[in-house]
Amino acid sequence: MEQAREVLNRYFGYPDFRPPQRPAIEAVLSRRDAVIVLPTGGGKSICFQVPALLFPRLTVVVSPLISLMADQVQALDRRGISATFLNSTLSPEESGNRVERIRRGETRLLYLAPERLAVGQTVRLLKEVGVDLLVVDEAHCVSEWGQDFRPSYLRLSALREEIGAPQTVALTATATPRVRRDIARLLGLRGPVEVVGGFDRPNLSFRVQRIKDATARNLAMVSRLAGARDPAVVYAATRRQVELVVRILAGGRVRAVGYHAGLAPERRGKAQDAFMSGAVPVIVATNAFGMGIDKPDVRLVLHYIHSGSLEDYYQEAGRAGRDGARSNCLLLFNRADRGVHDRMRDAGRPPLDLVRQAWLALSHESRGQRPVTLDPHRLASRLGKGTKPESVRRAIELLAERGILPPTVPTDTVRLRVLATDLRLEGERPHLSLASAALLHCASHASRVEGEWAVVTRSSTGLTDWQIESAVGELESRQLVFADRPPRLAILGDSLRDRARLERCLSQLRTRLRVERSKLDAMVAYTTTPKCRRAFILRYFGEVSAPDICGYCDVCERQPAPRPG
Repeated sequence: MEQAREVLNRYFGYPDFRPPQRPAIEAVLSRRDAVIVLPTGGGKSICFQVPALLFPRLTVVVSPLISLMADQVQALDRRGISATFLNSTLSPEESGNRVERIRRGETRLLYLAPERLAVGQTVRLLKEVGVDLLVVDEAHCVSEWGQDFRPSYLRLSALREEIGAPQTVALTATATPRVRRDIARLLGLRGPVEVVGGFDRPNLSFRVQRIKDATARNLAMVSRLAGARDPAVVYAATRRQVELVVRILAGGRVRAVGYHAGLAPERRGKAQDAFMSGAVPVIVATNAFGMGIDKPDVRLVLHYIHSGSLEDYYQEAGRAGRDGARSNCLLLFNRADRGVHDRMRDAGRPPLDLVRQAWLALSHESRGQRPVTLDPHRLASRLGKGTKPESVRRAIELLAERGILPPTVPTDTVRLRVLATDLRLEGERPHLSLASAALLHCASHASRVEGEWAVVTRSSTGLTDWQIESAVGELESRQLVFADRPPRLAILGDSLRDRARLERCLSQLRTRLRVERSKLDAMVAYTTTPKCRRAFILRYFGEVSAPDICGYCDVCERQPAPRPG
């Protein structure tokens, strides 16, 4: 621990660890597997970054947040800590250079997405260099009962064994006791130490304001933010709602910028920079904003509409007051708001009967012998009138995510039509990832030589399938190209064992649906509780000894003062 304090002071400038960090650091340094739960702003990253500098071999950090890996690595580089990441935004040459630095032992921390860890080349690299510590960030993603379940996380236990079963630490900001048990079981942790920092943020005041309609909601928001000089974050449910709220605030003479994943990277960067620098006092965002962002002086987090779960809400509200100063969390609520989340959930998930029908049709055609085309339009026509290709596409994606579809065989080509002028292409190139810039160069050159359509392949671009898929998505989102992707192929079995796997998958999906509904129930119950809001949140996360009255949430302030004696 003395060495750890020296590292903390030398690289991070802090004289000592915070109280919740100390048992976490001790657990990691004792070479024990651990589940560490520290609330937003609790300094989770210190719990593995400091030990990484004391361990002789590599520390691997698995994170679903590809968009933030570069920011995290840059922050470590500025502190003189050798860190890197490998993901689809890198060119083949840059990936190769980073791999060589890892082989030479010049890198202490390596950030990976779970999908990248699953790549055979990555597994071979990690077995070769040796891993001292495997860190699973946002570990709630492994649990069906977590707020952001990711099927890709389910493979981490097997992958961990493949790379030599290193010491493993799972970290998250919000996890109920059930989710914590799930994390330890599904990651295969060995007698893990459980460190749970207190969820209480006593400097935050929680309030819910009932509103009767959209007009009242907008008036309440504008009046709360008008003339505000302190930084404030407004959370909205959808990208479209973010744009709407920015326009409403502009009409109320409130300076605000919007932030969501649908914006081009340079627009997101400019919005974030304007808010972080204080040039604009208010940022309106979906939950894409906040992860990894450290602005300590946010004085208000206002939810235009409530989150889909208390986990999400508490994490978002926790962006306020990270410096410990008194700050406010205000939620605007109408009973009809729940329907927004119900519709969002249902729109993103195909009916389970359709999932079963799609699998049965494909397996009957393939019979474990010949590859079938995963073409949503063709399959929709087979399943009967009224079946929408988009629903079938989501069913196929869901089966693939859950591992019920075997690994598909990608066709070696993607046809691209370049939509932008040469002048616009020149202006956009500096803002593209290296993989996207390489793909665009090949496509624009080929289209000039061969005509309107350009056919690009792995061999012509030097990119992997994963990089091509990511790059095509980025270029399409910027409306630079139109992509014609040939459907992939797969071979499906139709044995009793295959059907049993399908039914287990469907049972898991029904469970997940119940989980999401119960989480939404808890979120709505929080907005309508007649008791202390702070106590409601803390007990939800398992702190049963939380006091009944905090004294400064809106419910407690309305309670009559206790009589003396």
